[in-house]
Amino acid sequence: MIYKITSAIIVLLAILFLTPSINRVSAQSCGGGITCYQSCTRTCTVPCSFNPSACCGTLNLNCTGLTTNVGCVGATCSFVGNQGICDQDGIVSSSNCYVIPPSTPTPPGPTPPPSGWGACGSCSGCPGGNNTQCRTDPGGACVWDPSNCGGGGGGGCSMEWQSFPPLAVVGQSTYIRAFSRGTLSNWTQGMTANGANIALPALGATIEGRFTPSRPITHTIRAWTELDWLNPQTRCEGSRLLYVQPANLPVEAWLTFNGSTGDVYVPQGSTGSLKWDSYNASSCTRSWTTGSAAGFGLQSSSAINSTTVFSVTCTNTIGGSATASVRVIPQSITPPSVILTANNQSPVLTISAPTTVTLRWTSRNATSCTASGNWSGAKTPVASGSESQGSVSSSQSYTLTCTGPGGTVSSTVNVFRMGPTPTPTVAPPTLPVVDLRANNSQGPVSIASGSTATLSWTIGGNVTSCSATGSWTGSKSISGGTEVTSVINSNRSYTLTCTGPGGTGSDTVDINVTGLPPLPSISISASPNTLPAGGGNSTLTWTSTNSTSCTPSLGWSGAISVSGSRLISGITSSTNFGISCTGPGGTANSSTGVTVSGVGQCSPAAPRDPAEPLCAPNPPTQNGSITWTWPVVPLATEYLFQVVDDTTGNVISGTLTGWQNGQSYFYCRPNTSDICSITTDLPPGRYRSQIQARNLGTGGCNVSAVATYPSPPTPGIEVATCSATAWWQVRGSDIVSQGNIQSRIPASCIGPVCISRLIASSVSGSNNGGVLLRGNVLDTGAGSVSANNWDAEISLLGRQPRYADFVTLIPSSVTVSDPGANPSSSAITSPPGSSLSGGYYWLRRSGDIRISQPLVIPSATRVILFVDGVANIDEDISFANIDNSFFMIVARNGIRVGTNPDTIQGIFYTEGGFDSGTGSNPLAVTGSTTALGGVTLGRDLGVGNRTAPAEVFTLSPELLLNYPQTLTFKRPLWQEVAP
Repeated sequence: MIYKITSAIIVLLAILFLTPSINRVSAQSCGGGITCYQSCTRTCTVPCSFNPSACCGTLNLNCTGLTTNVGCVGATCSFVGNQGICDQDGIVSSSNCYVIPPSTPTPPGPTPPPSGWGACGSCSGCPGGNNTQCRTDPGGACVWDPSNCGGGGGGGCSMEWQSFPPLAVVGQSTYIRAFSRGTLSNWTQGMTANGANIALPALGATIEGRFTPSRPITHTIRAWTELDWLNPQTRCEGSRLLYVQPANLPVEAWLTFNGSTGDVYVPQGSTGSLKWDSYNASSCTRSWTTGSAAGFGLQSSSAINSTTVFSVTCTNTIGGSATASVRVIPQSITPPSVILTANNQSPVLTISAPTTVTLRWTSRNATSCTASGNWSGAKTPVASGSESQGSVSSSQSYTLTCTGPGGTVSSTVNVFRMGPTPTPTVAPPTLPVVDLRANNSQGPVSIASGSTATLSWTIGGNVTSCSATGSWTGSKSISGGTEVTSVINSNRSYTLTCTGPGGTGSDTVDINVTGLPPLPSISISASPNTLPAGGGNSTLTWTSTNSTSCTPSLGWSGAISVSGSRLISGITSSTNFGISCTGPGGTANSSTGVTVSGVGQCSPAAPRDPAEPLCAPNPPTQNGSITWTWPVVPLATEYLFQVVDDTTGNVISGTLTGWQNGQSYFYCRPNTSDICSITTDLPPGRYRSQIQARNLGTGGCNVSAVATYPSPPTPGIEVATCSATAWWQVRGSDIVSQGNIQSRIPASCIGPVCISRLIASSVSGSNNGGVLLRGNVLDTGAGSVSANNWDAEISLLGRQPRYADFVTLIPSSVTVSDPGANPSSSAITSPPGSSLSGGYYWLRRSGDIRISQPLVIPSATRVILFVDGVANIDEDISFANIDNSFFMIVARNGIRVGTNPDTIQGIFYTEGGFDSGTGSNPLAVTGSTTALGGVTLGRDLGVGNRTAPAEVFTLSPELLLNYPQTLTFKRPLWQEVAP
């Protein structure tokens, strides 16, 4: 996890971009001081032409040493071992497995001459004229070798040398070292490669130099020392062939952390070993430090306190590159926990007569548990353990202590023997009682079209869950609440159903829209409405009420008034004539037909229900898909399909215009049972279809009447914006984060009900807030930061206080009380054995704590709760009077909110992470939230994400004013920034 810091009212949302891990083959030790990076079994065969100076031989490089066998073996050469790699030119090329030269070389003892060398005296013209003390090397050169041929006298010597790596690479430096046999000192010395001198260090018996080959050929390296060149007794020289491979082999890189690749999990704050290596690379750069390094190495990391990606990039001299990485993830050690009960009671079981007592315990993150008090022995640390104590007739005390990697924790239960007590009567669970209202009325409620309404509900009885149906959906708070509807343009019905142990209860409220102007009414007729074969003329007459304009459709066109008549000439086939009139109350449509004798009118189409659900993805500028279908109209070969906006009555342009062949466009055929279909892409809104059929050919039918779906007065098909992703919001304050910030506010969040800002104004509207510090990314989706979009990115000064820093500020005079792992409300608001200190109760829990009952801080009560482990909040936290009260949680390992809470109020500070929990109900956090380990937000409102944030963090000035001065950190560092 990326390291994140917050202060004041702070909300964090860190985004981690993960680098894919690269798995590499681990290096293996092959013995003999050699390291191999591939298996030692590969074989490569190359043409003999790679060594033009001699007949091809076999070169064996294995993982225990280096041997050379030169001899003609035919037309090809075999290169055996882990270095068996060939390039495209057929040249032997490898540098993966090599002998690392010792820092202080030790000259080897005498060895027999390699096979293939000429006998003594085979050379002619040796320096000094003594041909009996020279020999011919494989390259045809004459070298002095008195140790093998016995001549010379005095301090005779011979010269041998080695290279590192055994095969050189073009453009990369090769280490060469030559040494002599015999005792030599203060010699002049030299070394050449193909006649060119190699720079050498100071004089001595060992010659060391570096040679960088420029092309992939077989080079001859010659080394010599001399005391007196004219005296053969004081000269040594030797030569050797050096095979050079091309540099265009792929570069490979390896990186491990503690010997592992990929994702490596380590304890929080630990260090580790970073080991890198490469193949065909000249240097490497590392992400955790500056400067370049050798192609291999080992280095220790710093302490791992946040998820860290280490990478190494290795390159060669011609631009080849490879990168390897490993991600190291710290894991905090979770302290153990244990809960001990007696007959399922804790911390006290009261009995009035001898009673069989069964001890039950639950432990987590523990490796051993030990019993003490009135029982003893080791107990198994399990999720569910039990042990019977038999019949208990006197007061007893039982303790179970469990130990794990995270520490030690204990739990105690006491059994008290009391006098006889009446058996309590347990009341059966009550049936849930639901009261749902609209605008504070049980309904039905009447509102004007285009308005919104406020839904409110109260719950009684035993309730575990509530869900909404009808015109609203989703889970609702079981403790009651309010919700503002979207804009209402038609009658709606809202139902809330709640379930509990006693059964189910529900309530419904209806909202009716009033004040809508009436729809236009239209009357249209044709005279005559029947014409003889061949056709003729007919007069259309129409009237309308409640309309302001009318438009012809179907069989005629042009401008018309709201009432009138028109002669239609030249009617040759049966035709329908439509009219559409619009007024304040909407749009209405009507039609009439003129039949021409001899040809019948086609039957109307019968449109069907489109597929559900219908929604347009976010943002709302994208469209939703509707597939309209209808059965084939007998005899019809063409269809006129139109989509009409159900609100305006206008035909949607761009969907489809004009008559279309049914068989080729709608994929349906006449006189069959086929289904015709067309799919449209439409923005959010309500729509209906208009379909007509015709067949103007011989034996066909004339234009049918208009068929619509759905038919009035049913509302049209709705395309709604699909559910947006969950988002969060801060009210009345600023945001500080060292990580990236993302809250993708949807475009469907439109005021005044929905505030399209990451930072909303306070209740008074006087604070617009800003982002004071963040990572590289700020993403607010379709929203903005605040009213003035203030994004300052100032520097964070000083170190953030840790849990241990707060603990040191607890006054020494304070009596600190332990409320227990699962405290009651009274154990927090009026802890037994504790007294007010400076007006505050001071509590501290060693280990985790779980607030599993609704917690209401009484008026004039101030509580500070320290938690050494994780603070779990499973129920609401609120104040009876926030003006004169205070509540604060300081947790070491994190604060986790469960699925039930809708509201938590207080100051929340944790060295770990803050987790809002999951669920479909929103979470409101009032006060101040600080999480050094980052914030995880998991609430998701589903459809509700379109208009409401899933989590809202609201600043509480009252709590800040009641903050204890003893817990403040003095930091006289100031910085002024311009908004």
